[in-house]
Amino acid sequence: MSRPAALWRSICSIDRLVGTIFGLPFGTAAHSFAPPQSVMVDGTVSPQELFRYIAVIAGKVQDIDESHVSGRSQNELDQKVWNVESELKTLISMTPSGWWTSKPERLVDHVLQYWTYYFTIRAHLRLALSGGSDSQHTYSSMACFQASRELAQRYVNLRGLLPPAFFAGRVLDLQALTGAVVLLFTSQRSSAPDESEPPSSHLVQGIIQTMESVSSHPTGVFSRQAAPALRALNELLSKSENADSAGLTLQIPMLGKINVSRHAKAAQPSASGTRYVQAPRPTSVPFSGQAIPGASQATDFSASGFASATDQIDWSLMMDLTFPGDANGIDQWMTYDSWDPTVF
Repeated sequence: MSRPAALWRSICSIDRLVGTIFGLPFGTAAHSFAPPQSVMVDGTVSPQELFRYIAVIAGKVQDIDESHVSGRSQNELDQKVWNVESELKTLISMTPSGWWTSKPERLVDHVLQYWTYYFTIRAHLRLALSGGSDSQHTYSSMACFQASRELAQRYVNLRGLLPPAFFAGRVLDLQALTGAVVLLFTSQRSSAPDESEPPSSHLVQGIIQTMESVSSHPTGVFSRQAAPALRALNELLSKSENADSAGLTLQIPMLGKINVSRHAKAAQPSASGTRYVQAPRPTSVPFSGQAIPGASQATDFSASGFASATDQIDWSLMMDLTFPGDANGIDQWMTYDSWDPTVF
């Protein structure tokens, strides 16, 4: 490949990655490029080729969000999610299983693993939030949960390795916030015991402590807002279901203020009780790759995804779209305008 062609490919890759992270349109949208046929060079994982593959996946994740905004059918959106899932599994199949250790030797491998798990969350988050009870929605819930656990462990390891003024530090903080919220709501809302090791609550505490440790860094502007928001949300979720109605206002980086209130509601008895199933793979889409190494396959979810049919807690979220003065873009959460808060 000529130098101009390689340079243009790098520009397109960076454009797709940054655009997806910040919810911005692609400047190179009219120029498509295929993922590499292999990410291995001379028997080792090539950071350049893996980055290129992740960039292609990032572009397809952005397409999922844009398709939702443009009013595409649910079937079409579902298919786009499973296309990304297929790409992720193909990527995993290209890499040696030993490469997915949570503490790789090279810093660049830390970052690439982190982004892989983050875009896994992003790809499945919309279906997970919708609260559907079919196997595809349940699978997305499980995929979000597992990828969030892996992302949490890598965030704790990675954030402290970066220089204090590293420009992407606050981006990692924002992505860790997404994973932490998924873990918080999953662990608190599910009636099934958390048998994961380490427990999800410990992973969330690790994220909070890491954010607090870097909050004084030049790039700690997001962590200074995210850490207290996560602590407050964790405290609210941990209260007894019989506690008085409570609420709080969270200041979320790049999103603004969210008012969260908790309301007890009458139990809905079920003759058969709550039934938990291990999330099956969707039957409508062929899967050829294996699951991401290190992800637990034994986590139980209720048949309705994240939500239990007998949950006695109702959540009301109201968005005050007042953005912080230092926010230059809109976080990916802003595209989830039809999510069901009772799912969590």
